[in-house]
Amino acid sequence: MISVIIPVYKAEKYLQRCVDSVLNQTYQDLEIILVDDGSPDKCPKICDEYAQKDKRVKVIHQQNQGQACARNVAMQVAAGEYLTFLDSDDWLDLDTYEHVINRVKVTGADVMMFNFVEEYGNKQRECRIDLTKYSNTGKIKQGFLTDKVGSYCRNVYHRELWKDIQFPLNCYYEDLAIIIDVVMRAKHIEIIDKCFYHYDFTNNQSTTTSWSAKSKYGMFLGAFKRINYAEQIGDKDVVEHFRKRAFKTCVTGLSMDLVTDALWSEQKQIMQDFLLNNNYGKMTKGIGRKYRLLRWGLLHCEVIPKIYGRAMFGLLKLKKAIK
Repeated sequence: MISVIIPVYKAEKYLQRCVDSVLNQTYQDLEIILVDDGSPDKCPKICDEYAQKDKRVKVIHQQNQGQACARNVAMQVAAGEYLTFLDSDDWLDLDTYEHVINRVKVTGADVMMFNFVEEYGNKQRECRIDLTKYSNTGKIKQGFLTDKVGSYCRNVYHRELWKDIQFPLNCYYEDLAIIIDVVMRAKHIEIIDKCFYHYDFTNNQSTTTSWSAKSKYGMFLGAFKRINYAEQIGDKDVVEHFRKRAFKTCVTGLSMDLVTDALWSEQKQIMQDFLLNNNYGKMTKGIGRKYRLLRWGLLHCEVIPKIYGRAMFGLLKLKKAIK
């Protein structure tokens, strides 16, 4: 059985399309877990109606705590041998899981990946993984390590890979921080060269801005995790690449947080410790002047990064106004 986890928040316009694309799969041995994350619209009622119609649907209602918490709660009750995730404004082709299970039976893969379509209303764009570059498990893992392959949503996982792993809370882009942990545990990864997953790019509500302290923290965690894995295999180029990314997201995230105070104290401490680390934060070679100045300001004069943070939020408001 496959457990399909769907966090639900302000998605009443799209939820039926999403859930129907799962319930109507040609492969029927499914468990659909809808986590109503305190949605203020009709989503809670829609979720309950699905549970009444189909015994495969489980509904969890909780106060709004974010998608990461919703996924973590769902994983605790999931009963399937396999796990997968679906955003409530996206949808699947109806033969997706039949292809996945048939391939698993043949290959024994513990991660099964597939391609996706970006949906822009009247336009579509197919996005495919280059199978000439990522032809085996080792190369696919390298693709995840370098952040060139993969998304947590477009995969079906054996549930054992998620043992003791949870999505980090109070941040966006949280999947960047944990997908690498899950994939590195895998023994056999397969890619189905078909576009089964449909990303809805017309839903502005679902787009998480990268201009926030919580977004920068999620990006920072993802980069920092990849530094650790790259160090283990001695890949200095990857270490240096993600050291720079971690540095930039760290100083910009802390600067924005001086304005919003959105991060938890332990999250701030992790980022501050990074800036003081001799091997990471203190090595400013190859880092632009702006980011070096922000680091100095965070350590010695908070007025500088606070001005930067306010300027970024002002620019974000201006961009929204123009749209």
